[in-house]
Parts: sequence; structure tokens; C-alpha cells
Amino acid sequence: MSKASKPHNEKDSVQHNYELATPQAKRNALFECLQYAFDLSTEINKGNEEREAFLDASINVDTIRSDFQKVLDQYNSCLMSNDPTAKPDYKSLVSFEQLYCRVKRLVASCTVVTKTTQNNDCFPQKSKINLPPIELMSFNGDIRQWPLFYANFKSTIHDNKSLSDHEKLHYLLGKLTGKAQAACAGITPSAENYKTLFDTLVNRYEDKRTLAATYLQQLMEFKPLSSISASNLDFFNDRFVNAVRALKNLKLTDLQDFIFLQTALTKLDPDTVRTFENSNNNQSEIPTFDKLVEFLDNQTKILQRAPTTAAAGGGAASASRSAVRPRSNNKNPPPHYNAYVSTVDSNSAHKCLCTNIVHHHLFKCPEFHKMSPHERFQAAKNLNGCINCLSTKHKIASCQSASGCRVFGAFAT
Repeated sequence: MSKASKPHNEKDSVQHNYELATPQAKRNALFECLQYAFDLSTEINKGNEEREAFLDASINVDTIRSDFQKVLDQYNSCLMSNDPTAKPDYKSLVSFEQLYCRVKRLVASCTVVTKTTQNNDCFPQKSKINLPPIELMSFNGDIRQWPLFYANFKSTIHDNKSLSDHEKLHYLLGKLTGKAQAACAGITPSAENYKTLFDTLVNRYEDKRTLAATYLQQLMEFKPLSSISASNLDFFNDRFVNAVRALKNLKLTDLQDFIFLQTALTKLDPDTVRTFENSNNNQSEIPTFDKLVEFLDNQTKILQRAPTTAAAGGGAASASRSAVRPRSNNKNPPPHYNAYVSTVDSNSAHKCLCTNIVHHHLFKCPEFHKMSPHERFQAAKNLNGCINCLSTKHKIASCQSASGCRVFGAFAT
């Protein structure tokens, strides 16, 4: 199998090199044509013959520019089709545009001189440039797509000195979708606001820490493959391997320390994480793991010295409840208080709450039943009765009942 596949692979490699070399050669040839016109521009002050030679060489600069951009896009497309991790290269476009703008300005200057000499007309005609279509990638607000979009748009449009802000705005708004478009919704789309719109996107998405955290989260959330197959391995390369490469490509000062920091932050509660982020005065710098440890040590001391509001409030509430009703040994008391049980019997009567009748136990007294639970408790206390079996003959310290209240259990004085 390996011997049979080797010629096929070599054939594919040769085919790819040909596809890549062809637009590269065209790009270089077009650049040389513009360079030749630019070199002749340095001689235009020597005489009419030199000026005419320059104008002849510059007559097709607009076509050369359009062809150059198309060939450059074709070259980058071939480059990225072979290597998905490769980045588009538009550096040559910057140099090309600088030469193009210089040549165009000198062509306009020579045209003005010629018309002035022939017609004595000192008002130059402004030529209209038809902008060729430029292929740009779209951006929907996914921060993982930002580096490629930013590099592509900045080199092709933002740094292109031949484009006006109005034209740059047209290209920018045409490529924003989803969250990225919503981020600019509050800014009036005008040429004067182009820089504001572009800076808004840069300030929001040019965040190395957030981008690195997104790649790290993608690694941590990747689920193990259930079986071996070509599609599963391709998926692993697309999701896991590319995330590792992208994380390394950010060139963090200490990648290991960053991984420790982000992992620790996912294990802490949201309030602690929010407080830690607020304590970071320089948001452009990535805090270290040691800084997080130092912060947690300080927070621990603060919490030890000053009890939390919940703990303090809980203690006060417990004290208040203790003042209203006696403590209970029952961990899960029922939610109502109108049932009482007693198993103590006595042969002698004792004064209760009735006017003419005495009862051995308060729960037999009709007046006692008319009271609220709190009033019953206070009545038993006032009569020096037992708040466990509700006897009027003894206190709880002398109670020998084996049972207690079904609501509160056996009370303590």
C-alpha cells in the first residue's frame, strides 16, 4: 500500500506546488510592472521625453492593481487549502499600494502640466477610481475568528492609504454579522465614525487573555472519543490540536502559569472570582497564579476577622427564636404548634387557668386551648408548670414523662 500511494502523493505535491507557484509568479510580474513605472517617475523632471515614457508605463496601473489583488487572493487561497493553519500573507499589498498611490499622484500632476501648457487651464480634472471587489472573511463575534479577521482586514483595508474612510466603512460593515454587528449598533455608520467603529471592535476582541481562556476551555471541555475512525480523528485535529496550536501561537509569557490560574478560577465560587478580577488594576496584563494565591490568603484573613453577614444574621435570628420558644432536640420539627401529648397522671388537682375548675394538666383546660402557642408557653411558665407534659404540679426539671411534645420535643428551661 505504501509503495502504491507514494507516486500519488508526489503527484499531489507537484500539482500543489504548481498551483502555488503560478499565482506567485504572476504576483511578482505585476509588481515589477508597477515598479518599472515608479522608477520612470524619478526622471519626469528631466524633460518631455522622460515624462511621456512615464505616462506610457503608467497607463494601465489601475488594471495592474486589480489583477495584482486577484492574484494575491488566489495565492493565499492555494496556500491555506494545503495548510489550514497557515495565515494569509498580504504584506506585499502594502508595498504595492504605496507605489500605486505615488504613481497615480504623479500621473495626475503630469496631466495637469500638460493641460496647462496646451489649454492654459489650471484646474485639474479629478479622476474617479473604480474600486475592484476585495474578498474578505466575515466576522460574527466569535473571538476565535478574530485574529484571522483582524489580520486580513487590517492589511487589506484599514492600512490601505488609497481608500477613504467612507470606503473602509463600507467594507467593514459589509463583513460584520451577529454579535460583532451588535457591538457597533449604537454608533452612527458614517465616514467620521469609521475609526471609532474599528477601535470599538479592537477594544472588545483584541483580548489575549480572553482568547487564551477560550482555547483552554475548548481543550478542557473536549469529550474523549468513543471509537477510532477517520472522522473522529479529523474532529480531534480540528477541535483539540488546532486549539493547542492557537494557544501556543499567542506566545503567552508563562503558558503553564496561565493554565494553573484559569483552572483555579473555574474551581472558585463566582463572588470570589469577581472580587479577584476587580482587584486586578491593570486589565491589560494577565495576573499570575501566585497573585491569585496571595489574594485568597488575604480573603481568608478578612473572613476570619469579620464574620459574614449571613453568619451574623443567622446567630441573631437563632437568639431571637430562643427567646420566643424553648430549644428543641428535634432536628426536623413540624411546621405547626397546636398538638400536645402527656403521659403523666396525678391524683391531686392544681390551680389552672379556669375560674371555678382546676385541672391536673393544662391541655385539659378550655382557656388554655384558646391561646396561641406562644401564650400557652408563657402561661405554663407563669404557673410554674411543666412545659414538657403541661402538668400544673411540677416543673420540667422534675418531669418523669417518657414522652415529649410532638412539635418541640423535650424542652430545656
